[in-house]
Amino acid sequence: MKGLKITIIVLIVVALLGIGGYYYINKTKTNNNKNEVNNNQTNENTDTENKEENTEEIYKDVINNYKQAKEEFEKDDTLAIEKKYPLVSEILIAHAVRYKENNVEIAYTYYDIDNNGIKELILGIKLTDSNKLIPAAIYTHTSNYEVKKLYYQNTIERGNLSIYDNGTLYSFGSGGAALHYYGFYKIASDGTSLETLENIREEYTTDNTVKYYNENNNNELSYKNLDEITGKYINTAKEIELTATATIN
Repeated sequence: MKGLKITIIVLIVVALLGIGGYYYINKTKTNNNKNEVNNNQTNENTDTENKEENTEEIYKDVINNYKQAKEEFEKDDTLAIEKKYPLVSEILIAHAVRYKENNVEIAYTYYDIDNNGIKELILGIKLTDSNKLIPAAIYTHTSNYEVKKLYYQNTIERGNLSIYDNGTLYSFGSGGAALHYYGFYKIASDGTSLETLENIREEYTTDNTVKYYNENNNNELSYKNLDEITGKYINTAKEIELTATATIN
């Protein structure tokens, strides 16, 4: 009888130890899982912060080139700026220098145009009493941080570039009172080059008749064609209002 009591006591102790061990193991696993989730969240937040910090670092050489090119062009406006600084838009530099007394400045910001997680560097002009950025040049970078030129606006005084929330770039330019250009573009699937969607030329003839042509094949278009193309790319989209992050003095 005494032996039976001892056996029962031993079994109860073992059972209690088993329950306690099971609770301890599961609690440890739960804590480990929580720690792993917290670590992952911390890593993700750190990665996001690093990406934000890296954006300025990635494009800093382009910004510095603009600063240097602008200083040199102010001293000698006959310099072939783009030969010395291949990533710099000479048209943008010349416009800012020419209209400096009118409070025109070169400014820039960062914006993910094609929503692929990489922010493009957008340079343009702004007035000193406004933060609104009028875009004129766009840059992006590869996965190994090589900067690529995506787009230069060919004219600033007689044209403009608009960026839409569906990723469309819409460019208007004038070659004079009788000649206008309309361009529709997007960033290509490789993320580092520009894809032409449509290029249209508008001409006024001597009898004041307006004709439209597809620049890719020189085929004549009707106004209805132009209206359909515009509607296809931007009529249902919203133009992005860009705010300057900093200026290049």
